[in-house]
Amino acid sequence: MKRLLFATLLLVATSCTSEALLLPRAERLAAKEVKQMLYVPDSYEAIETTIDSAFLSKYTDPQILSAAAEIIEIEENGGIISMFKSADKISERAKFIAERADSLNEGEFIGWRVHHRYRANNRIGTPDIAEVLIFADNIISESQATFSLNAEDRYSYQRVVSLIERVTEVEEIRQNIGSAVETLIEEFQSIDYEEVVGNWEQEIESWSAETESQVESFVEEFEAELEAESATFVEEIEQISSEVKEQVTTVGKRISTAIEEESYFDDFGESSSNDISLDSDTMIELNSL
Repeated sequence: MKRLLFATLLLVATSCTSEALLLPRAERLAAKEVKQMLYVPDSYEAIETTIDSAFLSKYTDPQILSAAAEIIEIEENGGIISMFKSADKISERAKFIAERADSLNEGEFIGWRVHHRYRANNRIGTPDIAEVLIFADNIISESQATFSLNAEDRYSYQRVVSLIERVTEVEEIRQNIGSAVETLIEEFQSIDYEEVVGNWEQEIESWSAETESQVESFVEEFEAELEAESATFVEEIEQISSEVKEQVTTVGKRISTAIEEESYFDDFGESSSNDISLDSDTMIELNSL
């Protein structure tokens, strides 16, 4: 227990001693870096400096940060024509960022992050308060990358991080698309087209047979319905004809009877008229024909 307590106190003392030794170095390095960026270096006044451990990632790797800064410099200073001419350079730097980010051993201690706040005159002589982020080596003897923390600045750290994110995301998408295309090509290459065509032919033949069978069934049903309707129609015609014949026969009989009766009366001289007089029922039957 005593040994554990002693080790803990020794670690705390060592950390405090290291920070006490490194902080003055960080302040001197920050002053040196900032004055190189100022319009009026003599107006520089330090406000606050803090340090923290820096661990390897795509946002702290000096080579990636440098490549991102190069792309931003081309975008800011080149103009559209110059950017068009520098397209190969931008593409090469972007590819480098993506490939290096993919190969990093993230989490490895690489030095120190120096956060420095200061006051200095701007280009019109007005004092401004600004901040910088410096990535320094493990003894804070030199800067590996220095960026402004003011988001509106051209070379701000926020802009660098955003660019790195875009580049790596685009590369990831490109790789995913490439992988998907390769998989698709492999699938197409593995297809047995003769078997596919054979299956299609079988399906077409089956469909054709089914269609032909359906057509034949429809024709048979239609013919059966037509035959049934024709038979019914013939029966109705025959029934109507039979009824007409009966009516004609009945009317004929009535006419014959009427004629005989009229002749009978003529023989006895009871009627002088030769007209045939039909009863009302007979007239109705004749008019209905």
